[in-house]
Formats: sequence, C-alpha cells, structure tokens
Amino acid sequence: SEGIKSAVDVSVDGEYYGSLEFSYSIRAEMNDVIQGLHSMGIKTAMLSGDSEEEVRRVAALLGVDDFRWKCTPAGKAEIIRSYQEEGHYVVFVGDGINDSVAMETSDAGIAVSGSSQIAMDSGDVILTRDDMELVPETIRIARIAMGKIRQNIGWAIGYNTILIPVAGGILVPMAGLGIYSFLPILAALAMGFSSTSVVVNSLLMKRTLRSSAISGKFQKTSPLSG
Repeated sequence: SEGIKSAVDVSVDGEYYGSLEFSYSIRAEMNDVIQGLHSMGIKTAMLSGDSEEEVRRVAALLGVDDFRWKCTPAGKAEIIRSYQEEGHYVVFVGDGINDSVAMETSDAGIAVSGSSQIAMDSGDVILTRDDMELVPETIRIARIAMGKIRQNIGWAIGYNTILIPVAGGILVPMAGLGIYSFLPILAALAMGFSSTSVVVNSLLMKRTLRSSAISGKFQKTSPLSG
C-alpha cells in the first residue's frame, strides 16, 4: 500500500521548535474491502478527524463514495444522523475512543480487532481477527440470517392462516362434528411439523455459508461456518 505522510508543527509559547512527521500506510486489503462493499450495493463513507488534504488523498486511493474531514466525535454522530434522515441504514466501523459516539448513533456498529475498550463496548459486532475483509463478510452473514428469519416468519404466518380456520370449525360442514375427535392429534402433528420445518430451514444456513467464501473467512471465529 502507498505510504502517506503528514506533518505537525510544534511551538512553545509562540516560538516555533520544529515539525513532527508521521508516516502511515493504507492496509493492503482495504481496496478489496471497499470494492466488496460496492459489489453488494453498499455506499461507503470515510469520517475522519484528519485534514482535508489527507482525507481527500486517502479517499481517492480507496474510492469511497463520500468523505468528511476534521470530524469531531459529535460531528461524526451528526453526519450519521443526516444519513439516517435520508433513509439510509448506517453501519459504522471504528476502533478508537472518538468512534464510540458514532458507533452508538449508527444502526449497527462494528469494532475491529484491537479496538479500545470503549469502542468494543459501543459496538454491536466485534471482529476478533485483524482482517478488515471480515466487514463485508459480516454483512453478508447478517443478510443471509435476515433472509432466513423472513422465510420463517412467512412460513409461520401462512401456516397459521391456513390452520386457524380449521381449528375454528371450517371443516365441520364437510366432515361433520366427528372431525373434532381427530383435531388434538392433528394439532400435535401440525405443531411438530411447523417447529421442525423452521429448525431445518434455519440449519440450511450452514449449507449456504459452506457453499460461499464466507465460511473460509469465519472458519475459526464463527460457529455458523460449521
């Protein structure tokens, strides 16, 4: 990754003493992370306390959709609220003390490996490995899980929509009152089938993860990979 340098002037009582130069580099996997998020239809933004020049330089290298500079902790939270007011669901990834307010304001906060304690306390998800590629993989797992939840809710609604009228006597005109002697048995079978179908559908999530790149990323950190 390309090295980036920034300088800070030092003065004491108004007298210039010199400059301190800091050098840092962008993590090698960050371009893949941003591209992965874009491929999922997710817009990216960088909220930084650094100068405009530094933020613009890094944003250009990474290809993020939006970027802000000289952000205070409260300023980051305000920007997140503005995204939410526009109808966006915001996931904030951070690691420092100054990220805690933004993580609590966002819809979901992800604390990366090695984060400060307050950042981990503020995050909804904590990455236990030092690999930023886990960020898009975490979102993929969340999407798969939400898909399964919606399927199970849909199944439960449909199942009850059909069987509640049966319990209410809709079959009596066709089968007579004698049908009620079998209803307890049918109800027990139906309940068992309903619960089993939901559990089996949820367990199929493991197969989905195994058939994708997600399981490789989470093999050592997630029980979902099996």
